[in-house]
Amino acid sequence: MRILHLSWNSPPAVGGIEAVVKFVHEGFIAAGDETTLVTTFASEERLAGSSAGWVLDESTVRRAPRPGLKAYAWFALREGWRLMKAGRGRGAMPEVIFCGSIPSAPAAWVLSRRFGVPFVVLMHGTDIMKEGWLYQRIVRFFIKRATVLCSNSENTARILREAGVRGERIRVVYPGVDTTPFTGANPAPPEDATWIEPGRERKVMVSVGRLIKRKGVLEFVDQVMPDVVRRMPDALLWVIGEDATKSLGHHERLKDKIAERVAHHGLGDHVKLLGSVSDQALHASLYAADVFLLPGLHIPNDVEGFGIVFLEAALAGTPAIATRAGGMPEAVGQGEAGLLVEAADPEAMIDAVVLMFEEPGLRDRLAEQAERRAREEFAWPVVVERYRSVLADVVRSR
Repeated sequence: MRILHLSWNSPPAVGGIEAVVKFVHEGFIAAGDETTLVTTFASEERLAGSSAGWVLDESTVRRAPRPGLKAYAWFALREGWRLMKAGRGRGAMPEVIFCGSIPSAPAAWVLSRRFGVPFVVLMHGTDIMKEGWLYQRIVRFFIKRATVLCSNSENTARILREAGVRGERIRVVYPGVDTTPFTGANPAPPEDATWIEPGRERKVMVSVGRLIKRKGVLEFVDQVMPDVVRRMPDALLWVIGEDATKSLGHHERLKDKIAERVAHHGLGDHVKLLGSVSDQALHASLYAADVFLLPGLHIPNDVEGFGIVFLEAALAGTPAIATRAGGMPEAVGQGEAGLLVEAADPEAMIDAVVLMFEEPGLRDRLAEQAERRAREEFAWPVVVERYRSVLADVVRSR
């Protein structure tokens, strides 16, 4: 196929949407598709400093010349127009426009109308729920005009239907996971992972992600961790992630609030705020931990669309404890790969944590199921083919 790939989100930025864009783009190329990714600005310094897992082949990428969403939007339209005209001139115009996220939809819609090419938009959950009358009007205008919307979960598909999108225009394609870093036995911790203490027996939980309200880490530390420690004095929580100060939709500064709650409850030996860590340290932490934790909350106009990190933890043999919020139950296989409790129920969360550690056979069974499910159903080559199947159907039905 010939694909014009537009995305505001892409490496070297790090995140779930960026991972989807990276691996889908690389998967298109590996499958022999003719594709160019038109994306946002990134400085040469930042590109050079990208970790190995967050590098793109820049020969297949066109980047906006200036930072900012407005600069990207204009560039996506101009560069997309140029690529369309050039392709038409040589009889090889892109057959479909693929948008990695909603900020690319305006350019895709204009190009679609001008050149008669269908466009597909990936929807991640929060993008349709963000507050604001003007934002909602704009987003709903474009999602109702996309040829197809690829939803990252059944939960996001439900939100789209409630927004007025006809069900036949929605395709659910779950995100994938890079299995490459998880191909061997438990790796030795890198030198920068000083919090991993080989030989020291602790009941270790790890939480990974941006420190935003919907993740529920603040509430877990404040309302759950004190009782967990009283029942299991050797419990330890590693919190990996920073405040989402560079996000378009999140501006919380929760790290200091979490630290204050840690100090208030005297949890300094039981909760470690690790901030951003290297990929190697992250992977080693997922292997070293006993349980992956994401105590998500129901937040109006904000939702955990899926959660790729559940799959990464599963590949490391680490089962999850999560809540029935957003698309997380689908990421945990409705309990197949971990334990699920209701959101904002501290007592249920405490019981789930204690149960996971008091029943080692349960943890081992969930770990085995989680790893097998992640490898068989969510490896990127498998997921990319699902995306390609959606695009092929769209091209055939033009």
